[in-house]
Amino acid sequence: MLAKLSIPALLPIIFCLLSNCVNAQESGYKNKQVEYSDVKCHVVLTSGKAMISLWRIDKNQLTNIKQWIVGKKVTLPDSTKPAVVYKALSCIAGDAEFTSAKAKLLDENTAR
Repeated sequence: MLAKLSIPALLPIIFCLLSNCVNAQESGYKNKQVEYSDVKCHVVLTSGKAMISLWRIDKNQLTNIKQWIVGKKVTLPDSTKPAVVYKALSCIAGDAEFTSAKAKLLDENTAR
């Protein structure tokens, strides 16, 4: 039956569908806005190397960031191959300072 309908006959249907989409957008339906936070973590990689990894994550994931990044791939500044995070020792806001001396030293030497 659809093949027998002409283009002029389909125009009202198309117009109706488009107007409903516009009305849905005007009625307050919007995509959820995600707020991001910059976080830096003192991590140990599967190779045993320690480093500071930088992340931009959804603010809703801040509470479990240490568990979330374990197993994630990170790029090393001196290698083209990605490394895998084995353990997150500490994670803080991007503009905060680490408390441990080793993490502070690593953070100072981390390129941004």
